[in-house]
Amino acid sequence: MQEPLTGPAPDGPDELRRRGSLVLQTVPILLIPFGVSLVAVLLMRMFFVPSPGLPTSPNPTLPILVLVIFFSALILLVRLRRPTISALVLIGVWTLITVGAAVRGGVTSNLIALLIVPICVAGLLIDAVASISLAALATLLVVSLAWLELQGVTVDGPGPPLPFEVQLVGAAFFWIVLFWIIAALTSLLSRGLQQALRASRQRAAEDSALLRVGQEALANSVRHGEASAATVVLSYSERAVELRVADDGRGFPPELLVRRPAPGPWGGFGLLGMQERIGALGGQLLLSNAGGACVHVVVPRAQAELRRSAV
Repeated sequence: MQEPLTGPAPDGPDELRRRGSLVLQTVPILLIPFGVSLVAVLLMRMFFVPSPGLPTSPNPTLPILVLVIFFSALILLVRLRRPTISALVLIGVWTLITVGAAVRGGVTSNLIALLIVPICVAGLLIDAVASISLAALATLLVVSLAWLELQGVTVDGPGPPLPFEVQLVGAAFFWIVLFWIIAALTSLLSRGLQQALRASRQRAAEDSALLRVGQEALANSVRHGEASAATVVLSYSERAVELRVADDGRGFPPELLVRRPAPGPWGGFGLLGMQERIGALGGQLLLSNAGGACVHVVVPRAQAELRRSAV
């Protein structure tokens, strides 16, 4: 007998949309440091006169152009239904830039803290393995830099000293940017978890509802229909979930087929309770007699998803 092929299943349309949406929401977050850096440079140019001998700030036109092209390419990859490739490129480039800055600054500089960002982004956009792998890479880098500095080896010598005011403003902006990046990434993760939890609870409620309807229909077949056999069919499609319970009993009284079940101790053979449960899910309860009683429940998936998002 031929064994089935094993391996990860390709991402479906829903998963591609989810990953693409996460990438598109992450891109503006990673633009925060560039925007804040530009504002900081403008403020320092307005309120600080550089001392003679200090290097002047470079022209930001070329870096801005490169950023526009890079992030536009990421968005294009998402639109082409390649969100995983976009996430890998984003994390890879950010990691390389961060590692380069950390190596130049040394293990005692603030720049080493930037390694936190690709670790968080990898866990959000790809999976835990990617996040752990980057954490291991960051650990190896920190240990290596510390060992090299203990041996007196430095990658880059210190540049010209900056005034204390500039160092103070730069450090304040750096930590503020890092705080907001982590908070924004954490909020994305938290929101995704909350949505998944709400969807899981709603699905459980729908399955509880369908189970109770099936139980009530089978109980009616025995209690009122005097049936000797019954069939239960549960089917799923892209548009709806359907439950059909049919028996070979006496069938429903004609009046139940033409009007809504009336409230009462039995609620029209329990049909009122079934109708209310299915109505709460945006579905329909259909009754018919075809060689016996037939209860047909249809819950459109579009209605179910709409109700989940409203919860």
